[in-house]
Amino acid sequence: MTQIHRTSSKNPPAFTLIELLVVIAIIALLVSILMPSLAKAKELAKTAGCAMHLRNLGLGLVLYQGENNEFVVPSYNMTGVGGEGTPLDGWGPILDRDGLVAGSQGLAGSSFMCPSVDDKNGVEDRYKDPNDSTGWMWWPNFRYGIGNERMSEEDALANFHTNFRSIRLAYWINGDNPIGGDKAVDPDVFYTASVGYTNGSGQTLRPTSTSVFRSPARLIALADGVYAGRQSNISLTNPNNRVGWRHGSKKAANVALADGHCATVHGDNFPVGGDWGSNTAGPYTVYADPWKSLAP
Repeated sequence: MTQIHRTSSKNPPAFTLIELLVVIAIIALLVSILMPSLAKAKELAKTAGCAMHLRNLGLGLVLYQGENNEFVVPSYNMTGVGGEGTPLDGWGPILDRDGLVAGSQGLAGSSFMCPSVDDKNGVEDRYKDPNDSTGWMWWPNFRYGIGNERMSEEDALANFHTNFRSIRLAYWINGDNPIGGDKAVDPDVFYTASVGYTNGSGQTLRPTSTSVFRSPARLIALADGVYAGRQSNISLTNPNNRVGWRHGSKKAANVALADGHCATVHGDNFPVGGDWGSNTAGPYTVYADPWKSLAP
């Protein structure tokens, strides 16, 4: 009878405690090296996504002009000087209604929302924090002295006699925004205006024609941020600033220019309302014609 002899096999040597600690230390070192790079890559991806959204919006603006005799989309339509409870439709719902750029009520899935948006209503409590402009706002809305209140689609139909969807927006539009006071009307100053604003003297803001743009490739139409206007408050620290510094380590904003192309602008280089140098010497401006509007 054949006997089978079994040979005992030795267990492979186990890691010593010191070897395990060395491996863990190496992994921790690699993670510490890679994490900042991964975070930076994620931020760059969001910045690129925002730029893509602004390209879509810039194209929507150009298409709107083509369908409306080269008049620019209003920041919003209104009547009077804009007292408590004034209804505002908004440039976003206008583009959405006309089938040019689709909006939504969510934080994602819409070109009107920046991927780096902070989930907060940026106009709910009237700009007490310079970072409020990194949030979003509802359009259409009712304008009140302490904030803007979301308007239902039923109220929008009753006030504007057209079907506007309620959507969220996370971009600022470069418009003349004198709402809330009896102010002099100076037409065609910025990219667009609060169309229908009428002061006590009967002067009314009307739609802006692209024919007044001195250099569309320099004129900022949209930027990261909320609402419209307050060009003179554009700053990295001013709580009344409405441009949202969402990119470049929270010190830069993406913009769409009047000719449809996009760029990223650092806060220190962003043109400021009323400032001759930043609007004439730099690559961008907030004025339709800075030499006309800022002439001594």
